[in-house]
Amino acid sequence: MRHLASLLNCDPLNVTFLVDRLEERGLVERQTDPADRRVKLVGLTTAGVHTRNQIVRAAATRSPLAQLSPADQQRLHHLLAAATRVAGQQTPIDRPDHG
Repeated sequence: MRHLASLLNCDPLNVTFLVDRLEERGLVERQTDPADRRVKLVGLTTAGVHTRNQIVRAAATRSPLAQLSPADQQRLHHLLAAATRVAGQQTPIDRPDHG
């Protein structure tokens, strides 16, 4: 879950809160990492996979971005990937949201 927190760039307590809520709804389950019993792994349940697929389908068909041509979607993807790489290389002080 620490790895997930670092990917989301948030505090591990926030991930724990989110995982607790998703687990209550039957969308994820925690498992002990066989390689390190101190580590908890989070995985989607069957219901979680179904819900994720619904969200992806809705995003792909109902989003304003879905109205873009495939070529424009590809260009946007490349631009966002480049922006993400650049943002990941900045220190927190360099990022615009930190003044």
